[in-house]
Amino acid sequence: MSILDEAVKHFSAKGERTIEVKEWNAVFTVRPLNLDEQRRLYEKSQKNPIESIVDLIIMKCLNEKGDKAFSINDKQRLMTQVDPNVLADLSSKITGDSTIELEKKT
Repeated sequence: MSILDEAVKHFSAKGERTIEVKEWNAVFTVRPLNLDEQRRLYEKSQKNPIESIVDLIIMKCLNEKGDKAFSINDKQRLMTQVDPNVLADLSSKITGDSTIELEKKT
């Protein structure tokens, strides 16, 4: 097995984890952020750090069936009709141990 194969295997082994949002009576499944996702979120956070929180949630939250819990069509409602503190907490839990600077901006 090549070093690259080992690196891919290591990342794949990180697996999914669940995040409970009691305020919404919801549980989401999230997969670790890959470098490309981190790059996109970092670029977005440079332009609009608040909006990048919602983009992260749309990108990473899966429902119990493994489907995206939110779509881009939900973005405006998430931005304007949802408790920003819950969104910030959820985004911090999603990023977890990632190196993305998003957490520091919330």
